[in-house]
Parts: sequence; structure tokens; C-alpha cells
Amino acid sequence: MRTTPFTTISRFFLRNYDSADFILQQKVSILFRICMAMLLLMLPIYFIDSLIMKWGIDLQMAILLLFIVVISIMFIIRAGYFLLAAHSFLISCFIVIWFFFFINLDKGYYLERMASVVLVIALLSCIPLIVDRLKLSIIFYYVANILIFCVFMALIKDRAGIPGTTLLSYFLDTVIAFVASGAISYQIFTINRNALNRMKLAEEEIRKREELYRGVVEESPQAMIIVNQDGTLGFLSQAKDSAFGYRKNDIPTLDRWWDLAFPDGDYRELIKVEWTNIVSDAATAGSINSIEAKVFSKDGSPRDVMIRYAPLGASGRGLILLDDVTNRKIIERSLLASERRYRKLYDSMLDGFVSVDMNGKILEFNTAYQNMTGYSPTELYSLTVWDLTPARWHDVQKKIINDQVLSMGHSEIFEKEYIKKDGTVFPIELRVYLIQNDEGVNAGMWSIVHDITKRKKTETELLKASKIESLGVFAGGIAHDFNNLLTAVMGNISIAKLDMDSSSASYQLLRESEKASERAKDLTMQLLTFSKGGAPIKKITSIRDLLISTVDFVLRGSQIKSIFSIPDNLWNAEIDEGQISQVIHNLVLNAREAMPGGGLISIEAENLIITSKDSLPFETGHYIIIRITDSGYGIAARYLQKIFDPFFTTKENGNGLGLSVTFSIIKKHNGYITVDSAEGAGTCFTVFLPATEKKAVLKEGHPDGKMPDSGTVLLMDDEEMVLDVGQRILTRLGFAAVGARDGQEAIALYKKAKQSGRPFDFVIMDLTVPGGMGGKEAIKVLKEFDPGIKAIVSSGYSIDPVMANFREFGFTGVVAKPYTIEDLREVIRRIQWRE
Repeated sequence: MRTTPFTTISRFFLRNYDSADFILQQKVSILFRICMAMLLLMLPIYFIDSLIMKWGIDLQMAILLLFIVVISIMFIIRAGYFLLAAHSFLISCFIVIWFFFFINLDKGYYLERMASVVLVIALLSCIPLIVDRLKLSIIFYYVANILIFCVFMALIKDRAGIPGTTLLSYFLDTVIAFVASGAISYQIFTINRNALNRMKLAEEEIRKREELYRGVVEESPQAMIIVNQDGTLGFLSQAKDSAFGYRKNDIPTLDRWWDLAFPDGDYRELIKVEWTNIVSDAATAGSINSIEAKVFSKDGSPRDVMIRYAPLGASGRGLILLDDVTNRKIIERSLLASERRYRKLYDSMLDGFVSVDMNGKILEFNTAYQNMTGYSPTELYSLTVWDLTPARWHDVQKKIINDQVLSMGHSEIFEKEYIKKDGTVFPIELRVYLIQNDEGVNAGMWSIVHDITKRKKTETELLKASKIESLGVFAGGIAHDFNNLLTAVMGNISIAKLDMDSSSASYQLLRESEKASERAKDLTMQLLTFSKGGAPIKKITSIRDLLISTVDFVLRGSQIKSIFSIPDNLWNAEIDEGQISQVIHNLVLNAREAMPGGGLISIEAENLIITSKDSLPFETGHYIIIRITDSGYGIAARYLQKIFDPFFTTKENGNGLGLSVTFSIIKKHNGYITVDSAEGAGTCFTVFLPATEKKAVLKEGHPDGKMPDSGTVLLMDDEEMVLDVGQRILTRLGFAAVGARDGQEAIALYKKAKQSGRPFDFVIMDLTVPGGMGGKEAIKVLKEFDPGIKAIVSSGYSIDPVMANFREFGFTGVVAKPYTIEDLREVIRRIQWRE
């Protein structure tokens, strides 16, 4: 804009006014321009009259007075008092008008006095309607104007031909007119001032509301668009005059907005259809409707936006609100994912969750709780916890709720019982928590319910196991003592047989007695296994002979028949003969009990070589397979995975140890056992045992047919009868036997014999001696004294690994109680044979 001297002066006069008040700036500028125009008009007239026209001193004086008034008004404007300047200017204008009406200088005609007074009153009374409130200063302006009028009239009265009396009359009329107009003006001014006050208050209220709405619009997170009826955008509000990066010049029309915000044509058409529907609904119902859409910002990033529309009256314009809900959507998706995660955790809990009101009515539960009770969700919602609790537990639970839950906010963990839908009563463990609402009022309770059926069963089984363990210790002690007794019995029988003719009746009786003793020996071995003793004492054994003799013994006296399918070339196995005999005994006995009315048992055995190509779950090598098959009632499928578990039994009087002990023995022999059965179709047990190609050692005779040489043997045992029968056996075998009752005595005797030059050829020591030194401790001392000692360990009961791994502890051989003369001869022969 070009700057001129006039605009420069105008800015000089406007510097004391608020530049933000445009209307005031315009008022000041107009008044200033009028004053400047009057000055520019008066100066030429004054000079023309004084130099050329000679119109008279009256006009010159009037011009000078008017010039002074205009100059004073301009200085008042410059000082920043626009209202005062405007008031002075208006009064001056009315005075000039009054002079022209009051007197006609050319004709000398004067208006009537009353007309003059009325005219002045009418003119001056309008001033308060034009000028803003000036308090009482308006009266002083009136007085000042009266004085100016009087001075002016006094100056022109001679030239105008106005008599003094007339001048005085009109002066009085003027005073009356000014006073009257002042009174009227004051009343009008009072009314106007009140109206102006109310108007100013209204303006202030409008200004505050405008500031409020402007702040709401500017600070609102929503973009606001006003769309005109023709589709153009009349208003766009958001930070930096943009919406998702778009400025108003980017989206002059709504159609342009659709194109930029929804670049996918198909999606855009879908959104426009929905948009048309909400616009139509909003126009009909007059309400705000919304749609949610995926909007692309100017930078290409997608944003989730809630688009709302509201019509703006009957103008056809509408308000569009764009609310960026991307972050809210992220939070919602996160909350939904969290809810799904915790819902999954809630539903996948193995323990039941239940929430009830204060009366026990079930309000919420998880899947585990539903499965635990056996009811459907609809059924559970109609029940209370009291319906699920046996009556005998009601008083207990009420006491817990009153004494613990209501006072502490939760209960201690306690046990009670639940009733399933089918009527089954089962034990549970739970802790109850109190629920309070926002006002602190008790609103309900919730619990984590744990089904402890298995735990209770385990506790029962552990108690049973504890009792059995105690019984096992007792049984082990009995087995130890019984083996000592059997040693005396079987040892004496074996000696007596040597003195009889094998064809005599007495010999046969001794043979029967020996068989019964062997069976008693097997029973004691079962007791030892039951009591966790009896580590396998392995030796090369014929599985074929063991199968036939054991099966015949178990089935003796029953209606069960047996069929054997065993090849003559069946390999031998390195086993504990007594323990494997117990395995066969248990399996055949189970088969016998599965056929109470009689039946057929098939016993098969064969050789098997397992290679790495075979998909069997054990090591490669040579194995013997034993199959024992019955035609009994079979085993239900649900029990097949449990039959080898300790204490598992389906028999009313069973203890659940038979198959468990069988499994344990097979495992100790590095073997494997499987079962194949179907309910009502019989059962087949298959046993895999590691085989050996070595031949079984004969019980009688030596491989070379020679009897062992004579010698001296030291026998140590704490039992007198075992010591006696052992010495007799050794004497019959050609040895001189010396007895010792504990390890210390044995050590002393051995050292004495060694130092005397007549050492013992063998030492046979009992493994354990109650209250004294046993063979395990004594062999350490003797080995230090004589590294070449030949010692045989003997025991009727021990969980010590010495019996199974005797060589690792310094012994040369092992013989288990009870033993016969043949057993002892065999051990001594093996030792001599190895030499």
C-alpha cells in the first residue's frame, strides 16, 4: 500500500487508539478527515474574503472562531479522547445550524423567541443520543456553548442591527433553551446510559462466549468442517488450519476430501453410501449420526476416524466432525487382546473359579468349575453353592463366612465337599474372598476351587504305603530270620540225602521236603522284594526250565491247563532266579484269577536279536521273549496305563503290588514288559529279558568231574544253628571248618592262622551282624592284611548292593541264604575253577 503525507498524518493521530478495534479506528479516521476538510475549506475562504471579496469582519470572525474550534477538536483527537472530540464537534455543528435558523443576516429577520427556544431545545436534546456517556461533563459543554454564543452575538450586534434589549431577550431565551435541553438531555442520557450499560454487558458476554467457542474450536482434538449446500467447505478448523495434514486449499470441496482421504475407489464408494445415509437420517431426525472409517492422511499414513455429521438449521449447511480415534482403537485392541488373554487364562485354569452373591447364588464361573460339577452353564446359573454342598457342611461353611470372610475379607484355606450332578460327592479345597462395591457394601464372594480328589487318594495311598513300608520292614526281618531257619532245614536235608539211597522211600520224602523248602525260599524272596530288599544276585539260568517249573507250581490243583511253546535251543539268561521266578509266578497267578471257571494259559518263549533297525524302545542285543496269554475277562482300556502303578488294583482284596513288583524286577534286570488286552478277550503279557549264549552251570559235579580239594574254611555267622549246619556241610565237602560269631573274631582267627603258617583256604562271612562287625566291614580289614584272601559273602536279607556286586567290595563269591550243600559246593567250585 502506497504511503502519502495524508496517511502519515492520519497514523500520527491514531497512535493512541487500540489498533485491534477496527470500528474505533474508522470513527477516528472519519472525524479526523472531516476536520482536515473543514480546515482546508476555511483557509481559502478567509483569505479570499480578506484580500479580494471584503465580505466583512463578521464572516472573518466566524471563520476564525470555527477554525479555533476545529483545531481544538483535532488536538483532543490526538490526545486519544475521541468521545470528547466527537461531542464538541457535534455541539459546534448544532450551534452553526442554530445561528442559521435564528438569524438571517441578509434580511435582518429574526425568528420568534418561542420558536427559537423550541428549536434550540430540539437540537441540543438529540446530542445524548449521538454521543456516548460523558457523565456530568455534558452540562459544562452546554454552558461553554452558551458563552460562545453570547460572545459571538455581542460582537455582531452592532453590525447586525440588534438592539441591546433584544440581544438580552434572546440571550435569556438561549439560556432557557440550553437549560431546558440540558435537563431533557440529562434524562435521555440517563436512559441511554443504562441501555448502553446493558448493551456493553451483552457485548462482554458475547465476547466471552466467542472466546469460549473459539477456544473450544481451536483446542478441540476434532477437526471441524462446515460444508455448504453446494459441497464447498465454508470452514475448516484444526491446528494450523488443517485436517490430517490437509489444508483448506487442499480440500476446497467435500468431493475433493473423499478423493484424498479414501484413495481406494471401492472403499470410497462404500463410505460415501454410508455417508449419504447418515446425512439423510440427520436431516430427517435432526440428530448427530456417525460412521467409522479408515482415513489416509496427507503423508499417506492410515488413521481410524469417527466421522460425525449434524445439519445446521435450514440453510442447507452441515457440520462435519472428524475425530481421530486411532490411539483409542489401539488401546481398545490392546484391551480386547488383554481381555482375550485373561479370558483364555481364566477358562484354561485347571482350578475352578466361581463368583456368588451374598446369598450364595452363582453369578460367574469358568470352564473348569463347570466340568468339576458336571452341570451345564444354564443349570449352574440357577443354583447356589448351598445346592452343591452336602448338608453336613452347611454349618461349617456358614461359620467360616461369619468368622473369617466378613471380618477379614477372606477365609483361610479350608476343605469341604461338593456334589456333582450325578450325585458323586468329591472333596475340594478353597479360599473365599469378599467382594465390596464402590460404597464399601458387601456385594458377593468369589473363590478358587481345587478338586483334591487325586490328592486325597494319594494321601490315602501314601498312608497305605507307609503302613506297607512298616509291614515291609517287619517282613524283611521275618525273611532274614526265616532264611536262617531255612538254611538249617535245607542244609540238613541236603546232608541227609547224601546218606540215603536215592531209590528209598526216605530219600523221596527228603526230596519232597526239599521242594517245599525251595518254595518257602521263593516266598521269602517275595518278602524281600516287597520290603525293597533282594537286589538281584544274577547267575546263568535256563529260562526254559524256570518257566516250566514255576508255571506247574502255580497251576497245581487248579482247573487251568497250560500249553508250552518253548524251543529246545532257547538261550539262557543271567538273572536272579528267585526274582524272575516271582515275575512268572505273578503273571501266571493273575491269569489264573482271570479265569475262575477254568481255562487255558499259553506260555511261549523265543529268541530275538534286536538291531538298530528295529523300532523297539530298548537297547540292541540278544533277548528272550516270554509271552503269557490267558483267555480270561481281560483288562478295560481305561486301566491299561495304570496296571503297573504301585497300589493300583481292581481286586477287592488286592494290594496293588504284584505287577508293580514285577515291573520293578524286570527293570532291575534291564528288561522290558508290555501288555496287550481287551475287555472280554483275554490278556497277553510280553517280557523281554537280555539273553546270553553261555550255558547254565550245573548244580552237581564240576565241569572236569573232579571234587574240590580238602582245606580249611573259616565260617562267620551270628546265628548258632547256621554256624552248626554250615560247619557240617563244609565237613562233608572235605573241609576242616572253624566257626566265628562276628567280624572281629573272624579277623583275629584269620590273622592267627596266617601267622602260624596254616592259613584258611576260604572265608565265608555273614554280611550283617546285629550289634557287631559284619562281613562288609571285616573284609576291608582282611584285604589290607591279605590281598589274596578268598572270601564268600552270605546273607538272607540286605538292601546293600554288596550281594549283587560282591567283587567290587572285595569278595570272591556270593551265596544266598538259605543254601544247601550243593549251593555251597557250587560256589567253592567256581572260585577254584577260576583259579
